[in-house]
Amino acid sequence: MDVVEGEARTLRDFFESPDPSSALLIAEAAPAGVALGFALLEEARDYFTHDWHGHLGILAVAEAAEGHGAGAALIRAAERWARRRGYPTLTLNVFEANRHARDVYEHFGFQPDTIRYLKKL
Repeated sequence: MDVVEGEARTLRDFFESPDPSSALLIAEAAPAGVALGFALLEEARDYFTHDWHGHLGILAVAEAAEGHGAGAALIRAAERWARRRGYPTLTLNVFEANRHARDVYEHFGFQPDTIRYLKKL
């Protein structure tokens, strides 16, 4: 699957060539330290304005942790990370058909910005 391969490649790059402008946040269950999910944060530059901003590149929550607040905690932590770095915005990408994720992001104040069109040739 292209999405899984792309995210695996992005994580490998993160660990093999660390970028000081990126961060990996991990949500754990207390007290056992069981990983519930993670967020990969990156610095990005807006295509139109050239302004720097934070970008939530990957947000993943373990299936068993869904609906228990791990994703919400990671989103709030991503927002704090972006504010501390002085970014005016935090962006993310989501597939148009992923209504559940879109609802979650909109609940946290994210709004659609641009729409990418694709035509298979």
